[in-house]
Amino acid sequence: MHGQEEVSKAPRIVWTLGHLAILGATAWLLFGGGLATVGGWLGKDWTPGDPVRRGILVAFGGFLWIRMTMTAFVLLRRKFGWDEAGSVLSALALYQIGFALMGGGSDAPVGVLDWAGVAVYLLGSYLNTGSEYQRKLFKAKPENKGKLYTQGLFGLARHINYTGDVLWAAGWAMVTHNKWAGLVPLALFLAFAFMFVPGLTKYLSGKYGDEFQAWAKKTKKLIPFVF
Repeated sequence: MHGQEEVSKAPRIVWTLGHLAILGATAWLLFGGGLATVGGWLGKDWTPGDPVRRGILVAFGGFLWIRMTMTAFVLLRRKFGWDEAGSVLSALALYQIGFALMGGGSDAPVGVLDWAGVAVYLLGSYLNTGSEYQRKLFKAKPENKGKLYTQGLFGLARHINYTGDVLWAAGWAMVTHNKWAGLVPLALFLAFAFMFVPGLTKYLSGKYGDEFQAWAKKTKKLIPFVF
């Protein structure tokens, strides 16, 4: 989809409304008796855990919805088709409903690990949306048309927006107090590192040539100064 112009806003609208429905399902699970109901369907005794933890899990989902809506209608100007909308919605459901199921029943009081998770989540959110906003401001200037953006947060890593995705997912996983939740940010990192980044590297190299090669030589892909 990179490099293709927008042809319809319908996928964005459906994506945003679908994400809102996922957020509603998460709130039902954590505060509307959903955990006990789903547990009953599975023959399990699932009772709601610490209310502060459940509140953080819902708040993470709400903040993500705000950021994703901003991305859909303000920051993301390339083509966004039905196939991408479907795959992103599936991932969002995994994050929000999955983390709610894994962490909503924990009765451990919120502590240092959880607040560290909140900090990691907020840092990741900033890196993702903040970097995209910086790039939008750069691209909006006529004199920068057709130029590769390598400044700001993108000066730390070529795909710092993806790094942000991994971090906010990791922070969310930390708050669940469930070791299996850590597989989500790990899988996300591996997908970016070995699937999305190679394809995007090929695209950017073909489009920007020497300009991209110079940036790639001095800037790591995902983890500043490391990888």
